[in-house]
Amino acid sequence: SRTDEIDAQGELLRVYDFPPLATSDHAHIRFRDLVVIFHPCVAVFGVIRREILERTPRIAAYVGADRVLLAELGLYGRFHEVPEVLFHRRIHLGNSIWMAQRGALLAWYDPRLSGRLNFPNWRILGELAMSVSRVPLSWPERARCWMQLPQHIKERRRPLREDLVSGLRLRLARIKPLRSVFRAVRARVERTRDGV
Repeated sequence: SRTDEIDAQGELLRVYDFPPLATSDHAHIRFRDLVVIFHPCVAVFGVIRREILERTPRIAAYVGADRVLLAELGLYGRFHEVPEVLFHRRIHLGNSIWMAQRGALLAWYDPRLSGRLNFPNWRILGELAMSVSRVPLSWPERARCWMQLPQHIKERRRPLREDLVSGLRLRLARIKPLRSVFRAVRARVERTRDGV
């Protein structure tokens, strides 16, 4: 259904004004809608045909698993949006969207990931590719779906790059002789950012 945002007390913040996604008859266009176009991912709270949902890996314990699920569902068929607001998305300080630290967000999904090398945006990319491989599609349609992934990479280039930088920082921080150098560089960057 259409969706609005409410605060912790239930007061209306806004009504989402995103166009309906994944309404095309063509799987590659639905896939593009769900992996390239920005959307708040609220369709995952809609009604889903059980027999189709059982064919998917469902939502796993990693950042972005809801987006991957929606993309795979879009490969199976069209979405339909009920034109009235029936879903109220509550926004409060306990939402994962407010977690500023990357490690805290990863641990929220899977506590075993806290402090470990992890590339969540690269994982999403890999899971999207596996979804295209998993769903029964004609070879031409499958190829057209795979051709949407470079555009996804382009749209997500900053988070993909941040994954690599975070991974490199984590690896460097674990090398004892480089820890002090890493801390000094980070302190200098923070002083420069603060205008000191």
